Amino acid sequence: SDVCSSDLEHFEKSQGIEMLKMLKDRCDHLIFSYTNSEQGAAFTNEFEVHRSTWTNEDILAIFPNAVMFYPTGVGEFWYVG
Repeated sequence: SDVCSSDLEHFEKSQGIEMLKMLKDRCDHLIFSYTNSEQGAAFTNEFEVHRSTWTNEDILAIFPNAVMFYPTGVGEFWYVG
């Protein structure tokens, strides 16, 4: 089991897809979220830059049985298990 909260947007899309695929292979249960908003280097921290946006279709292409359980309007929370 794993929880990833507001992480995906900090990766380039291809890197985020690879991370999700790796988690898919390693976790029986997964909760993750992302935020689709623009953000630069908060507090001069380049790791805070939002580098990608995500759609429901992106997630369902990797996890066809994923369930969105908390839509926020700027991102979503998902469960896979």
